[in-house]
Amino acid sequence: MTGKRKTARPEFDKELTKLIEAHKAEHCDCAICRMGEEKYRQWEQECLEKTGWLAHSVVDDVKTPLGVNFHTHGIKENFNHTDFQIVLPLRPEIAHSFFNLLVEEIKNGKTFEAGKEYDNLTIGYITRFINAKECGRDVLRMLICNPEGTYEGEMYEAQFTMLDNKE
Repeated sequence: MTGKRKTARPEFDKELTKLIEAHKAEHCDCAICRMGEEKYRQWEQECLEKTGWLAHSVVDDVKTPLGVNFHTHGIKENFNHTDFQIVLPLRPEIAHSFFNLLVEEIKNGKTFEAGKEYDNLTIGYITRFINAKECGRDVLRMLICNPEGTYEGEMYEAQFTMLDNKE
């Protein structure tokens, strides 16, 4: 993909651009910068102890096809299931809601696999996963379809792109 990254919603594109510019200008609004690294690591540990998992929202990740990297930690260790990733530009709370849903399904005995279709996760849409890497870890990338229920369109097709995502 060349040129400017495209997003599903212009307002999100503006929000994403603002966050990236702030980070570059060292006026970052990320959790680590707001809380300080020590408090942030303590918060992560508390999340893992309380729920067994946590999610990171990275909005300027050059190692993902669309520049965003929502991903989970702790699911493999605490629920014996592969962690998840979403690379489509969404509001962080929407990505987190998807992750909540997936973890609840896992707690109820469901297992998700790459290459299978799941029709009961998102109302009216089929959900698919592909195997991917996130900082060298194996993850299941949740593929989000367009409003027509397909993966047509540059942004939706880009979810299938694998980049060398190593630390």
